[in-house]
Amino acid sequence: GGRMKRLRPFAVIMLAFVFAGCGGGGSGGASPAVSKSVRSATFSAVKAQFATLPHTDPIADGKAMAAFLASRKEFEASGTSPDGSAWGRFTDGRLFLVLENRAAGPAAMLRTAKPLAVTSGLTNSITAHALNSMGTVFRQDYPVTIAKWLGGAGYAMVPGQGSYPEMFNVSGDGVFYMDAHGGVGPRRNGKIQFALWTSTPWVPDLDDDPDVVAGDTVYMQCVNDRDSVGDPTEDIHLGITPDFVRKHWHFAANSLVYLDACESADPDMVAACISVGASVVAGWSDSVPDVDASNTAQFFFDRLTAQHSFSPITPDSFPPQNLSETLALRSEEHTSELQSPCNLV
Repeated sequence: GGRMKRLRPFAVIMLAFVFAGCGGGGSGGASPAVSKSVRSATFSAVKAQFATLPHTDPIADGKAMAAFLASRKEFEASGTSPDGSAWGRFTDGRLFLVLENRAAGPAAMLRTAKPLAVTSGLTNSITAHALNSMGTVFRQDYPVTIAKWLGGAGYAMVPGQGSYPEMFNVSGDGVFYMDAHGGVGPRRNGKIQFALWTSTPWVPDLDDDPDVVAGDTVYMQCVNDRDSVGDPTEDIHLGITPDFVRKHWHFAANSLVYLDACESADPDMVAACISVGASVVAGWSDSVPDVDASNTAQFFFDRLTAQHSFSPITPDSFPPQNLSETLALRSEEHTSELQSPCNLV
């Protein structure tokens, strides 16, 4: 399996994406409008098609969905992203991601020989977010625990569920944590667009929202909740982009942003967060299983807030002096514990 490598504060990594795609697109010329009713019918058809797949090989599923999107006239282009997820671009230029990149599953306790402790290096801002926009297919408990730890460390926690309206009110935080889906796809100009899942389902009237019209959001489909008999459901939500962050988010000096989502170390997203005040941005360089995401976040915030309740401290542990040491030592000591092929950077 894969392993986690070194975490780097202020990391802005260069990721080389090779997108397989088909269809037209490009820039220039008038963009054919896509009505709300057509978009709604398209989303229903995509979900129905996705339900017919065997779901034994995410890469094969992504290729099948990309081919399906290419067969529909509502899309000017389609393809697959490096993690195997499908993408389609509507004829009006709006991007649609069909994600299958975060494996759900029970989380096991992360064990460590040298637990770490750090309480220095964060801002004196008193507000923080610990949000979870994920549905019940994924773990629901640990973002609540993280909020409790941050609250105990003196932060005034801003409540929320990671909804789209809440994304307009991220201002002045010393710590911002969000557990979410993430994915990437290409815009018409070739720019690789990262999007962060919100808990707000798409409804037709959202197509009139100014930020949706401006292209600062992305449509995202992913497994999310469970139906009445416990089977996972595929839902379509709005996701926000780095341009949305530049317009609407603001952080306090010396602040930490931790985006617990696949592909969230996207260079443009990191740059956007730094441009609005973040000092340290942590995110995943590729897709990440839920077990690795949950264990890593719990360990990180447990030590950051000096709780020592997750993978408890041992006699041979030692305290790093600052956040940079925590980020570096975290990966060095737990390389063998993680099964994800991506890095937290």
